Amino acid sequence: MKLTEAQMLKILLLTIGLIVLATTIWASLQAEYFQDKALQNMGGIVFGVMTVTLGLNLDNSYNTKASLLTGFVLVIGTAYVTREFCFLAAGLAEAGGSIITSVIVPFIGVIMGFVLSWSSRYVSGRKKSKSIQSIWAMVVASFAGICILMIYHIIQLIPLYGETPAFFAVLIGYFCYLVLFIYGLYTMFSYEIKYNMKIGVKPAPEE
Repeated sequence: MKLTEAQMLKILLLTIGLIVLATTIWASLQAEYFQDKALQNMGGIVFGVMTVTLGLNLDNSYNTKASLLTGFVLVIGTAYVTREFCFLAAGLAEAGGSIITSVIVPFIGVIMGFVLSWSSRYVSGRKKSKSIQSIWAMVVASFAGICILMIYHIIQLIPLYGETPAFFAVLIGYFCYLVLFIYGLYTMFSYEIKYNMKIGVKPAPEE
């Protein structure tokens, strides 16, 4: 039996959401040098819970890429804003540390998350705008930017290898975030989404 796109996304969201929850809790219990602050842990837990909730609510009534992506960018965008805001608040409260990692990177993440959640009605084609192509470009840039931020975080973790068991928990978590946002970036280039947002002129192919 062939899985529908909604079923595949459901599996992806549930898997990643549960892994993010598990790795965040694991890291908070094991970490000595990083990922050990209450606000940061809360951000990861909220993201995981919202991702799992979205996955549980997906069914076959979401039968188009537009309907799937609309819910995805709204919920995942909001979840990411919450996560990055928690990291930003922790970074501002923390004495010392890198201003880039603790403040600037989370602040950029908050902005990109807001762009995603704000754009949800445009990707479905329900809300029109003369600047629809610019909105598409902003969403693509936000997905791509968050992917770059995840890669940046992964690179930042490498020197901590072997210092604590929490290294693996945090590393797995960041790879999960990366996979999730790569899916969003990939979907933005589908025929249906580009047609809804007037990127190209041909109608989306019927399935």
